[in-house]
Amino acid sequence: MKHTRHILLTALLLTPLGVLLAAPGAAVAAEGGKSPEALRERPLQSAQPRQVVGAMHVIVNQPAPGRAFGWPANGGLWSWGNEILVMYLDCPYQDHPGFSNHDSDQEHPSARWMTSRSTDGGVTWTEHRPAFTDPRANRKMLKPQTLTAPLDFRAPDTLVNFHWDGLQPGARTYFYYSEDRGRTWRGPFDNIPLFDFKAMTGRTDYEVTGRHRLTAYMSCTEASDAACVRESSYAITTEDGGVTWMKGPRISRELPPCGKGHKIEYGAMPSTVRADTSTMVCAFRSGYTPAKGRRTGWIDITRSTDNGQTWRVVNERLMEMPTLNSSPPALSRLPSGRLVCSWGWRLPDDGSGPTAIQARTSDDNGTTWGDTLTLRRDGFDYDIGYCRQAVRPDSKVVTVYYYRTKADGQSPTYIAATIWDAGAIVEPTHKGDSSK
Repeated sequence: MKHTRHILLTALLLTPLGVLLAAPGAAVAAEGGKSPEALRERPLQSAQPRQVVGAMHVIVNQPAPGRAFGWPANGGLWSWGNEILVMYLDCPYQDHPGFSNHDSDQEHPSARWMTSRSTDGGVTWTEHRPAFTDPRANRKMLKPQTLTAPLDFRAPDTLVNFHWDGLQPGARTYFYYSEDRGRTWRGPFDNIPLFDFKAMTGRTDYEVTGRHRLTAYMSCTEASDAACVRESSYAITTEDGGVTWMKGPRISRELPPCGKGHKIEYGAMPSTVRADTSTMVCAFRSGYTPAKGRRTGWIDITRSTDNGQTWRVVNERLMEMPTLNSSPPALSRLPSGRLVCSWGWRLPDDGSGPTAIQARTSDDNGTTWGDTLTLRRDGFDYDIGYCRQAVRPDSKVVTVYYYRTKADGQSPTYIAATIWDAGAIVEPTHKGDSSK
């Protein structure tokens, strides 16, 4: 079984998972001895995005009247050759005019997670079915279970999904599992402790390394009060099929302590790929919000060359959205070794649209990146993106996201996909560039 994007290529994983616990407090350094602050000051790339030619756009699923779909990055994506499963939120539609608003009620009790399946490499999508109610929207009524028997993560049809029950201090991450490729789900299970974090808001980004061994990568809040919020990404591991969990190393950039930097700083929502038996690369949704003023978001890249024991910043501000929260990245690896990172571009040139789905590629495990590529540029407003990706057997990329076009206007968002050939793109790289 091969899962792309969210479950890494297990055939490459030869080192025991316990190695990940060797340095749980290790700081993430900057590649080449440069501090993260020095990387942050690099100038933005001036090149204009290039349009990808030959991309195919399809609609995955449209919501029922009065409903809206969104946020595949919070749901998950799995693939087995040309079979792809994506999970996304189904919630009530609410009309909130204004460029940077969400036209949905994500915390309504009827909010639930849905899945859609493709068996032809993303061209057509069927089996649209509910998975489970949203734990955040139903937090007060949630009845989590405790897993007592170990899961077999290497069983060919077994999937794991991680979800959180809120953004407030004390928020927990639960997991669900399926033994039939996502057709039915069991959970939530409350085996993941809070460790020493203020909150844990895990999404589905994990690596199977053995029958009962798995490492998940997730957002964890280290500080949270009225004056300071710090949210980083960590590895957490299980070696007994999900019954017990251990805290691993921080994998995102080191954030300034409270009292320094900005009021809110984060390196969250990781997307992780394995390059070889010792090298791993991760992309993050990063940014800050000052005490006064609007937030700025961007994408960071870190890399481990010791099988996840320590991580270094190799590229910061792969893209940047001044005055706006960014959109989380989706990172994939082609059979050729090329990395593909995509995101929703929520900051239009004229302040009113169109917005876009964009990407960049790297041929050196994330150190340098080619020009920004535009997969499509017809988005209605800010309410788009949250990409997840699969790589097909023919090496074409299937990028899935939530969307609505300028032609759609003020209307419910839906799930869409773009099929494109990232391996065929020939482009210059910008040595030392860590910018948009």
